[in-house]
Amino acid sequence: MFYDKQKTNLALTRLNQWFYVNQLVLNITKTNVIKFTPKTTAHVPLDIYYKDNVIDEVKSIQFLGMRIDNNVIWKNHVEQIPPELSAAYFLIRNLIHTLNPDILCMVYFVYFHLVLQYGIIFWGNSTHVHQVFKLQKRVVRVMFGVGLRSSHRSLFRKLNILPFAC
Repeated sequence: MFYDKQKTNLALTRLNQWFYVNQLVLNITKTNVIKFTPKTTAHVPLDIYYKDNVIDEVKSIQFLGMRIDNNVIWKNHVEQIPPELSAAYFLIRNLIHTLNPDILCMVYFVYFHLVLQYGIIFWGNSTHVHQVFKLQKRVVRVMFGVGLRSSHRSLFRKLNILPFAC
């Protein structure tokens, strides 16, 4: 891989000017660069400098609540979803006996389904999503008070949602 240092510095200068015009500040010390490459490509480090500061190259970043890695395989992001969903499952399981089904359904959509759907267009095709689907089936079964071996398909129809794996 080859990149032109002059073009990079010119792009960073223009970016910094745009930030200044729009009353924003580009903090170079907190700025990172990520190079998206296939897993099979050998890693060639980028050495990018701007105004005597090194811009660090990172393998993954947190951007708008999604963990993105340089190979775009979404494993890191999918691994951070089950703990959030487990917390929502715990909440729903504890509220089953105190809330009516309609309110419980609202709690599901606010605390569980919202986390599940965020960015799904990007990471939903990942090979690492099986744990997420298992949690979704578990929470829906608990909401309707059925056993672990009961079919989840009719329960999803009652909630008027598609199972995650579809």
